[in-house]
Amino acid sequence: MSGVRTVGIETRNPKVVMQKKPTCEELKQRVKELEEEALRYSKAEERLKGVLADLATKKEELDSFVYRVSHDLKSPIVTIDGFVGALREDFGDVLPEEGKKYLRYISDAARKMELLINDLLDLSRIERVNRKKREFPFARLVRDVLKALQPQVKARGIVVNIEENLPVVYGDRRQLSRVVDNLLTNAIKYIGKENPCPRIDVGVEEQDDQKVFFVRDNGIGIDEKDFD
Repeated sequence: MSGVRTVGIETRNPKVVMQKKPTCEELKQRVKELEEEALRYSKAEERLKGVLADLATKKEELDSFVYRVSHDLKSPIVTIDGFVGALREDFGDVLPEEGKKYLRYISDAARKMELLINDLLDLSRIERVNRKKREFPFARLVRDVLKALQPQVKARGIVVNIEENLPVVYGDRRQLSRVVDNLLTNAIKYIGKENPCPRIDVGVEEQDDQKVFFVRDNGIGIDEKDFD
């Protein structure tokens, strides 16, 4: 028909997706599954904490072992070096050159070993930065350190005077033991052969309202060439 235009309209019905609501039983089942999963995670976390605690204990034991072994090894090395020094002082005039050379070999080897042991002690000290500190009698610490140095003390006839009534201190006992050991070792080493009455005093004094511990000897002191 003239003048008439046909218009086509396409219609599409959208799909409506209806999600089924979970039933009460299904919700209960899901909650139960979540609870079981949470329980598994909780148990796994507890096991992990146990493993970490065991590792921390083992690390502490290893650190303590390294320190003990290093310290035990250092004492005889220092003693060897001390007796080498005593031999040089007492018999250096009569020793042949070959004997003096052997003493140098022994002394050099002892010092190299001491450096290695000090490296181990340094490593042990770094690992113990966060170690718990505690109180302990300073006098007892000094006596414990002196036990390992007795051969050198007796060989040189040194009188060691530990001041009475030294206070109780708070800190890392092992680190402080190493400090005292170094101070006493140097005092013994440099007190001098010709000293008629070698003496080492360990005590404490007040400085600026603080207690300052000291290790003093009546020797000639350390030569500047031996300063680190």
